[in-house]
Parts: sequence; C-alpha cells; structure tokens
Amino acid sequence: MQNRSLGGAKLQNSSFTTALRVEGLLYSSYMANIVFNGCLCYSTTVLNIATIYALRKTVLTPKPLRILILNLAVSDLIVGLLGQPLYIAYLAGELRFKVPDSTTFIVSSLIWNILYLSSFCSILALHADRFAAIHIPLPSYVMLYCYVLLLIKKTCTLPGGRYR
Repeated sequence: MQNRSLGGAKLQNSSFTTALRVEGLLYSSYMANIVFNGCLCYSTTVLNIATIYALRKTVLTPKPLRILILNLAVSDLIVGLLGQPLYIAYLAGELRFKVPDSTTFIVSSLIWNILYLSSFCSILALHADRFAAIHIPLPSYVMLYCYVLLLIKKTCTLPGGRYR
C-alpha cells in the first residue's frame, strides 16, 4: 500500500484520495457556477431593465416587433430576478448539506421550467414575426398583427400583460 499525506494525515486507501479529488473538483465547479451566476444575475437584471426602458421610449420599431421584444425582455428580467438567485441558492444548499432538499428542488425546477418555456415561446414568436415580415407582402403583414398578438397571449402568459 502507498502512503500518502493529505494535510498531515497519513492515507493508505487510494480510493479515498480519489474521492477527495473528485469532491474537490465538484466543490470548485459549484463555487465557479455560483460566482458566475451571481455576476450574470446583476447584468441580466440591469440590461433587461434598460432594454425595456429603451423599447418603451422608441416609436420607430413596428408595434408587433416591439411587443415581442418587450415580452422576451420581461421574461429574461424575471429569470435574472428569480431564476438565477434560486439556482444559486440550490447550489449553495447542495454544497452545504451534500443532500439536496426535495422541496427546494421541486419549487426551483418548476420555476426554471416555466421561465425556460416562456423565453422559448417568446423567441419562437419573434422568429415567426420576422419570417413573416420578410416573406409576406406589406398589406398581408399588417393583417398578421392580430395573429401575433393572439400567439403571444396564448403561448407566453407568464411575463404577460399588454404592452402599450
């Protein structure tokens, strides 16, 4: 058997040292994730607030496009305010207790999934609007405005509300 020292203690089991190395890598990965998400949480919130403010003040963009971009910005703002802090709390709880709390995980994953689907639907609606704007002539595109609003109302209800 090999003798290895770890912090002054003699270790004779190589599988134990391997487990310590894996746990150290997991710990550093979680800490990097927590720091990275903490920085992104602030920038996501501030930049989406700036986007919402700028889109509210501009009048040059077409109304369907402005509504879709505002919808996406609001859903991303909610991710920055709610989704990322919940993920940070989840990772910190896993580091601290080594066993994830089931209620925290269920609530967090439910919120993450709702926010993910909301952002995904907003991006799909935005792509459909831009595709229609390019491939459909202008008079027909104006008629498409009602369909875009209906699509937003049906698919993206979380950030919801009407933007005027």
